[in-house]
Amino acid sequence: MGDAITGVVADNQGAHNKTSDYFFIDTVGRTQLIAESAKWSHTVVTDQTEKEDRATEPPRH
Repeated sequence: MGDAITGVVADNQGAHNKTSDYFFIDTVGRTQLIAESAKWSHTVVTDQTEKEDRATEPPRH
Protein backbone atom coordinates (compact mmCIF):
# COMPACT_ATOMS: atom_id res chain seq x y z
CA MET A 1 0.00 0.00 0.00
CA GLY A 2 2.83 2.35 0.85
CA ASP A 3 4.52 1.83 -2.50
CA ALA A 4 1.24 2.43 -4.34
CA ILE A 5 0.53 5.70 -2.54
CA THR A 6 4.12 6.88 -2.89
CA GLY A 7 3.94 6.10 -6.61
CA VAL A 8 0.74 8.08 -7.05
CA VAL A 9 2.20 11.09 -5.26
CA ALA A 10 5.43 10.88 -7.28
CA ASP A 11 3.52 10.52 -10.57
CA ASN A 12 1.48 13.64 -9.80
CA GLN A 13 4.28 15.68 -8.27
CA GLY A 14 4.21 18.32 -10.98
CA ALA A 15 0.49 19.00 -10.55
CA HIS A 16 0.63 19.07 -6.76
CA ASN A 17 4.17 20.23 -6.08
CA LYS A 18 3.69 21.67 -2.57
CA THR A 19 1.67 18.66 -1.38
CA SER A 20 4.27 16.31 -2.83
CA ASP A 21 7.03 18.22 -1.06
CA TYR A 22 5.33 17.74 2.31
CA PHE A 23 4.68 14.08 1.54
CA PHE A 24 8.32 13.30 0.83
CA ILE A 25 9.79 15.55 3.56
CA ASP A 26 7.45 14.64 6.45
CA THR A 27 8.16 10.97 7.19
CA VAL A 28 5.71 10.84 10.11
CA GLY A 29 2.96 12.47 8.08
CA ARG A 30 3.62 10.15 5.13
CA THR A 31 3.46 7.09 7.38
CA GLN A 32 0.23 8.32 8.96
CA LEU A 33 -1.33 9.05 5.56
CA ILE A 34 -0.46 5.56 4.31
CA ALA A 35 -1.76 3.91 7.50
CA GLU A 36 -5.03 5.87 7.40
CA SER A 37 -5.46 5.08 3.70
CA ALA A 38 -4.92 1.39 4.39
CA LYS A 39 -7.50 1.43 7.22
CA TRP A 40 -10.01 3.25 5.02
CA SER A 41 -9.44 0.83 2.15
CA HIS A 42 -9.88 -2.17 4.48
CA THR A 43 -13.13 -0.72 5.84
CA VAL A 44 -14.54 -0.10 2.37
CA VAL A 45 -13.66 -3.59 1.14
CA THR A 46 -14.99 -5.24 4.32
CA ASP A 47 -18.27 -3.30 4.13
CA GLN A 48 -18.69 -4.17 0.46
CA THR A 49 -17.94 -7.85 1.09
CA GLU A 50 -20.49 -7.97 3.92
CA LYS A 51 -23.14 -6.36 1.69
CA GLU A 52 -22.45 -8.88 -1.06
CA ASP A 53 -22.57 -11.76 1.42
CA ARG A 54 -25.94 -10.59 2.77
CA ALA A 55 -27.29 -10.24 -0.77
CA THR A 56 -26.47 -13.86 -1.58
CA GLU A 57 -27.75 -15.40 1.67
CA PRO A 58 -31.01 -17.31 1.49
CA PRO A 59 -33.99 -15.57 3.13
CA ARG A 60 -34.39 -16.19 6.86
CA HIS A 61 -37.74 -17.46 8.15
